[in-house]
Amino acid sequence: MLVVEADPPVRSRIGGWLEAEGYEVLSCPGPMPPGYTCVIARERRCVLAEAADLVVLDTWLESSDAMEGTPPDELLAAYLALDLPVVLLRRGEADGLPPDERVRGVRWPPGRDALLEAVDDLLGRAGGAAARAGS
Repeated sequence: MLVVEADPPVRSRIGGWLEAEGYEVLSCPGPMPPGYTCVIARERRCVLAEAADLVVLDTWLESSDAMEGTPPDELLAAYLALDLPVVLLRRGEADGLPPDERVRGVRWPPGRDALLEAVDDLLGRAGGAAARAGS
């Protein structure tokens, strides 16, 4: 599982939730300076994405603040082109969901249960939410 989040504490917290559920987690801060261009936009491949079975993608990254480089919607398209399901961490109403069955949205700030429910749904993991409710 790949977590693409610019804020290190948030990235760590999300990764911890996923690891506690038994997932292997890779993390990425997203596009960084200089240029804010992600490798997947330059080379059309990303070793982190290729090793993942799902991506958790924040819709606001450093490239969003800089207003240059690779925007989150381009990253979403690249991950979907790799046939990866994506959980979008949505910052507001403007962050609409594309009409794609491989995408689920979770409102910012992400809560543990909402995030894990979206992951379970996309991965078809039966009993995930019910098992957590019982613990």
